[in-house]
Amino acid sequence: MLLEKMWAKIHGCYDRIAGGWEFETIRDLTGAPGYYMTSIEDDTFDLIQEYDQANYIMGCSIRDDYDEDEATSQGLVMGHAYTLISVAEVTVDSK
Repeated sequence: MLLEKMWAKIHGCYDRIAGGWEFETIRDLTGAPGYYMTSIEDDTFDLIQEYDQANYIMGCSIRDDYDEDEATSQGLVMGHAYTLISVAEVTVDSK
């Protein structure tokens, strides 16, 4: 929260940082290169696992064309940025 406040202060107000790309903020605050994915491909989860193992800072958000009711039912908020803390593959026993 402190970093977000600082970031908003640099840009003049919170309204000026709303709706930005997470990778730009991470890049600007850390100096690390920033990348983004706009679509999910077959190898996306493998890449995210690889980045997690390399200790990349990762964030994500919901596409504008995602069903808002579906997002809400999953506990997600449209237009909100999320931090990926870790990656895990979960298997469900169908018994």
